[in-house]
Amino acid sequence: VFLGGSDPFGIGMPADKIYTQIVSEKLNLECVNLALPNASNDTAFRLAYIWINSKKLKPKIVVLQTPPENRFELLIHDRGSDSIESRFINTMDQLIDKTKEPLWLSTDQNGLCNQEKNIMAIRHICDSLDIKFLTFNTDDIYGANNQLKVDLSRDLMHPGIITHQNFADKITNLI
Repeated sequence: VFLGGSDPFGIGMPADKIYTQIVSEKLNLECVNLALPNASNDTAFRLAYIWINSKKLKPKIVVLQTPPENRFELLIHDRGSDSIESRFINTMDQLIDKTKEPLWLSTDQNGLCNQEKNIMAIRHICDSLDIKFLTFNTDDIYGANNQLKVDLSRDLMHPGIITHQNFADKITNLI
């Protein structure tokens, strides 16, 4: 099972060239890609909780590529409805700050703390079910200064075929 945002989802990529698919094929395992574009670490935890903790999926390995820590997910539930909507808060200008004071969501420390608690929660789910868990961040894919981002996908923003292949090799070697 793969969790994360746009990169593991494969924005702008042919399905068979996304690193999630490459890793799964190399390991001869079914690929279950639960990554979503514009997702947050909260989203990754929510999906792990729904699909893995509930034992709807029984993966051997869970790989999380952490989305940027400044993304948060807010769930909206109308008391008169059985449906829940997800709202992604990923840019601070989506919230109005009339006081000109830093917003809780806009502080680096809160974003990093939120990211870490979600990683710990997903790790706990995996540990309790004896599932191997790996986590990576964007620097692991691109390098600290984007030096590992050697090509781009069709949208000219996300990693391309060579970058996905290189990252797949890295993950497979770690497993």
